[in-house]
Amino acid sequence: MRRRSGAGTERANSRRRNTKTQKRRGGLKTPRLRNSSAADHRTQSDVAQLTLERDEALEREKATAEVLRVISSSPGELEPVFQAMLGNAVRICEASFGALLRFEGGAWRSAAMLGVPPAFAEFWQRGLQRPGPRTALGRVIETRRTVHIADVTTEPAYVEGEPIFVAAVNLGRFRTVLAVPMLKDNELIGVFAIYRQEVRPFSDKQIELVQNFANQAVIAIENTRLLNELRQRTTDLSEALEQQTATSEVLRVISSSPGELGTVFQTMLVNATKVCEATFGNLTLWEGDGFRAVAVHGETAFTERRKQQPKINIVGYPTLPLARLAASKSVVHVADFRTEQVYLERHPPTVELVEVGGARTLLCVPMLKEDDLIGAIVLYRQEVRPFSNKQIELVKNFAAQAVIAIENVRLLNELRESLQQQTATAEVLRVISSSPGDLGPVYRALLENAVRICQAKFAAMYLGNGETFRLTAEHDAPAAWVEQRRSEGVFRPHPDSGLGLIAAKRQVAYIPDLMQQRAYIERDPRVVANVELAGYRSVLAVPMFKEENELIGAIVIYHQEVRPFSDKLVALLANFAAQAVIAIENTRLLNELRESLEQQTVTSEILGVIAASPTNIQPVLEAIAESSCRLCEAYDSVIFLREGERLCGRAHHGPISMRGEGPIDRGWVTGRAFVDREPVHVHDLRAAADEFPDGSERALRFGHRTTLGIPLLREDEAIGTLLIRRSEVRPFTDKQIALLTTFARQAVIAIENVRLFDELQDKNRQLAEASENKSAFVSSMSHELRTPLNAIIGLTEMMVKNAARFGTEKAQEPLQRVNRAG
Repeated sequence: MRRRSGAGTERANSRRRNTKTQKRRGGLKTPRLRNSSAADHRTQSDVAQLTLERDEALEREKATAEVLRVISSSPGELEPVFQAMLGNAVRICEASFGALLRFEGGAWRSAAMLGVPPAFAEFWQRGLQRPGPRTALGRVIETRRTVHIADVTTEPAYVEGEPIFVAAVNLGRFRTVLAVPMLKDNELIGVFAIYRQEVRPFSDKQIELVQNFANQAVIAIENTRLLNELRQRTTDLSEALEQQTATSEVLRVISSSPGELGTVFQTMLVNATKVCEATFGNLTLWEGDGFRAVAVHGETAFTERRKQQPKINIVGYPTLPLARLAASKSVVHVADFRTEQVYLERHPPTVELVEVGGARTLLCVPMLKEDDLIGAIVLYRQEVRPFSNKQIELVKNFAAQAVIAIENVRLLNELRESLQQQTATAEVLRVISSSPGDLGPVYRALLENAVRICQAKFAAMYLGNGETFRLTAEHDAPAAWVEQRRSEGVFRPHPDSGLGLIAAKRQVAYIPDLMQQRAYIERDPRVVANVELAGYRSVLAVPMFKEENELIGAIVIYHQEVRPFSDKLVALLANFAAQAVIAIENTRLLNELRESLEQQTVTSEILGVIAASPTNIQPVLEAIAESSCRLCEAYDSVIFLREGERLCGRAHHGPISMRGEGPIDRGWVTGRAFVDREPVHVHDLRAAADEFPDGSERALRFGHRTTLGIPLLREDEAIGTLLIRRSEVRPFTDKQIALLTTFARQAVIAIENVRLFDELQDKNRQLAEASENKSAFVSSMSHELRTPLNAIIGLTEMMVKNAARFGTEKAQEPLQRVNRAG
């Protein structure tokens, strides 16, 4: 049909030319009638020409409209647009086929082809083409203008064997070629070419039409570029918005769940999986020899298995993606898991991951804190589709946020722990200050805070001498265990128990599982009771040291399950132990101060009694008996003094009947202290029947048990005994013995003072009697001596006055002294 249309066009042109020729040749000789007929014929020819031009214009407009319709219906897709343009150009211009080529980097590539013979199309699509400068494409590059070749076979380049021309003729049977450049701002971006397989040049209007299609192609390319850029920007904005939404959601969860990492991890993983178009994933934490999944997302059989078995072992499998991540601390991106060596080696967990979970593409992003591996975010796709760089960067961002969240939680927990510890310390100090000298509330506060902060089941405090211990306080311990432990009193721990390890090594003792200890395996009764009565498994014992490594006790906390204690909890418990030692020491000093003040007060009172009763020993002895009984927490007190060969009771305080007197021998406590001249301390007099038969019998009769006798010594000579007694077995302390010794000395001082006072009174009486005797003697003798003395005085006076007469001038001075003495 195209050839008929072309022939019709040629016949119309021929008729038009013939009409013009006839008009020129015989126009003057033709009659008027003939002129009218020629005019009609001319009019018909013009109408036909106009009709043809109209049809061609309509065809072009129709083609343009079709191209515009394709452009509007395929935004961003150039292939349909190029095909529509080529189809219309080939059809309207009566070409055999056409091609649209893009010029990039000095070479040509095919963007679209229509009707091109397969052999030439295959030749062209082998790669980028760089035709010579004398080819149609080469001349387009050089001139940036339309190239119209009427017959390729007549071109010198073809004759000389130019490969492109030879292939065009031999493979595509090219003859007439029209190549129109596609220019954007005078920059060549392609060519719109149509071809005929016969020698028939294209008309100017056809060339103009192809030029129009070329311009439309440029516009379409530019519109597509702009649209794609817009789409890319929109996509980028959408991705950024989605990422920001995901990030804001994670930040919201972080801010709304301070200290709760589980919710934060799960939110991060869900958003990372969704935004990165993954099927499932997990967030893991590094544990030194492997990873542990702390968050899992996705509905697959493998994810359910991972939730049940969160531990991921990488030891011995260096080709595992997570093992490579741990070694390199960098992103590991696996395009297809089925091609991985670890899968080909049939590593069971990997095979399960691929064949049960359907994992194909894998992305592992490390979570790093200052080059320290914290964990990893792992995403999986069930199809082979690598993650984009933007998606990898997004997961890196999530990994960084996870590290920040972990660090924030660590800091928050440290702050909370610090506040808890400070609160606990303040509470203990408050108890210490509000209970001076009373250690019970202090012990309870320490153990209660230790159990609460360390999340232990219960706690106990033991005091001892470094080898033996006794239960001093406990908190929340089972009643049966407490009763058993208190009933045994002082005990020596098994060397493999917590207290035994402290006693041996003088350092913190941690037992992960008491049932695995040698002491339990050997069925040590106390350790077995600990497990069976108290049910504890993990044990942490912290020693209590006084001054230079002197072990005075321990604080022990217990878990009823196998669960480790952190270093911070160990440090906290050590702080509590130090506070306990401080409290004990403060209480000791306070009690010593109180005792010292009380002793000084009592001593002052006794001295006051001594001063008030210088001649009466009885009030002093009674005051000493009362004070010794009160200060030494005794049940009864007696003071015996020696009277001849017997010891007689002189003062008594208490409800026990006082023995009036007894022999000076070692058969009873009072007598032995007197004879041995040293304290005698009997812890249980009832149990000392062999050594003190009489005292044991009296103890059974009167109900006393612990007895202490202190001798009253004067210059290493015993003059009596101070005896105190208790109704229970509770030995007196060294301080109490020292205090009683002081009272004994005061009694001796009082007795000695009375003795000296009595002696002084006797001497004074004797001196008074002597003075009276002397006065009587002097009075008697002065009467007898007065007469002769008067004569002597008168003689000496005469001799002094008449010295010259009697010749006594030389004796003048002696005579005057005699005279004055009278």
